[in-house]
Amino acid sequence: MDGLQEQVAMVSGRSMVVAEDRSWRFDASSPQSMLTGGLLRGRDLVPAVRGGWAARRGLAARPTCDLGRWSDLEGRNGVEWAEARFGRGLTRRLLSPAVHGLYFQELEANSAALPGALAAIFARAGSAFTLRGGLGTLVTALAARGTLSTRSGSTASNGRVPLAAGSS
Repeated sequence: MDGLQEQVAMVSGRSMVVAEDRSWRFDASSPQSMLTGGLLRGRDLVPAVRGGWAARRGLAARPTCDLGRWSDLEGRNGVEWAEARFGRGLTRRLLSPAVHGLYFQELEANSAALPGALAAIFARAGSAFTLRGGLGTLVTALAARGTLSTRSGSTASNGRVPLAAGSS
């Protein structure tokens, strides 16, 4: 993507979560801020650390782009699995709101594959990046190169992706 290297910008780890009729601010790049900010309580710390350590050892190595590779967790309820792995505090005040906010789904209605994959992403401890001008900059750059196509096989031109028949 010619010219996009200059558009890459690191995103702050500062975040906010809303759960249990409250909101908490924390910095994902500073895990202790979850405790000092009140998101996690002292009693939540041991299960959260234990689960995070186990996630780094086991879950982080799994591919997150293919949920089929998580089929061993399909038969387990997402909340039950997460609470057993990370404790009730982290599950109720961080993982469940993250699933709701990212996927517009309830953790209770999902198998353990979803929170497992999400925990694997968090365990990789990477930095978040974006593009100045928004992620639409990427679409525009791909369209300009003629390398963007939709599932219908249409190719984008002038930064516009044609809708498939029947789409609105």
